Amino acid sequence: MIKPGNERSTWEMKFFLFATLPLLVLGGCPDGFDNAPEFAMCYGSPEIVGHGYDIDERSCQTYGGHLVSIDSIFKNNQIAAYVMKDFAQNRAMIGLRRFPERNDTNWYWSDGSANTYRNWVGSAEPAAGLNCVALDNNDKLWYGVNCGEQIPYMCELTAPNQCLDGWVYNNDTSMCYYHGKDLTFSDAQAFCIRHKGSLTSIHSAAENEFIRALVYSEDCSGEFPVVSGTTLTGGVYSGASLAYWMDGTQVDYTGFCDHNANMASSTVLLRAMPDTCDFGCGGGKWMAGIDKLDSARVYPDFVCKVSPFV
Repeated sequence: MIKPGNERSTWEMKFFLFATLPLLVLGGCPDGFDNAPEFAMCYGSPEIVGHGYDIDERSCQTYGGHLVSIDSIFKNNQIAAYVMKDFAQNRAMIGLRRFPERNDTNWYWSDGSANTYRNWVGSAEPAAGLNCVALDNNDKLWYGVNCGEQIPYMCELTAPNQCLDGWVYNNDTSMCYYHGKDLTFSDAQAFCIRHKGSLTSIHSAAENEFIRALVYSEDCSGEFPVVSGTTLTGGVYSGASLAYWMDGTQVDYTGFCDHNANMASSTVLLRAMPDTCDFGCGGGKWMAGIDKLDSARVYPDFVCKVSPFV
C-alpha cells in the first residue's frame, strides 16, 4: 500500500474477531437480501413466493426482522425497486394490515412502527375483506389483498454490524464506509487514517452507486461547484486522468463527468446529488481539478473506507 514516489503514507491494518450471527452470512445480509446503506437495513426474502401474511411475518421473524414497514415516499420507491429486482411478480406483501375480526378498522405495521405514510391506489383504503397490503413495483402504489394471498413478500431486518458504530457495511465489497462532513481533504484523510482506513477508493459502478446513496443530498445548498453532496474520495487526479487512490488499490474504474486537464495532484469529487443541483453533472458522476490536495477548502461531505472486523 505504498504510492509511487514518496507522497503516500503506509498504514498498518488491525483486525478484530467478530462472532458470526445465527442465520446471517458473516459480514453482511443473509442470502437473498440486499444491503440498503441509506437505511442501515437488509431487504429481501428467503422465498420467491409467500404463504400469506401470518406465515410470511413468522418467516421474517426467524431472521430477526419483520415484514417491511414504509414511512416515506423515498423508502416506498426504494422498496419498489427491490421488489422489481428480486421477484418475477410485480407485487409483494408488506407489513401493513388491519383486524376487522377484532372490530378494529385501524391499520398496523407488523414491527409496531407509527402510521405516518400512506400510498393507496386511488387514494382510498381497500375494500372490506382486503385487510393486507401489497406494494406494486410498476406504479409504486399500495393495493389491498387477501391476507392469505400467496405472493412474494419483503422482509426488513437490521443489517449486522461488523463495522465501527456509525459505519456502514457493503455486502458487495466486504468493506465498511463512513460518511463524514465538513473537513478539508487533508483533515478528512487524517480522520480516515485514525480509523485504520483511507478516503474511499471506487472500483465499480455498483460501489459508486453505494457511496452515492450513502451521501445523497437533494437540498443543493452551497455555492457551485461545491454544493451539498459534493463528496471527497481518495482519488488523486493528475495528468488528465485518475492517477492513483490514496489506499493504494488499483485504478480500474472511473466515472468522470468533467475534469480540468491542466490541474495536477488535485481532488476527485463524487457528485451525490440530483442533476438539477449541478448543471448536468450529478447522479454519481465525478469532477476533478477544482482544488489541489492541500487546499484549505472545507468540503460538505467525505467518505472513508476500511476493512471490517473479521
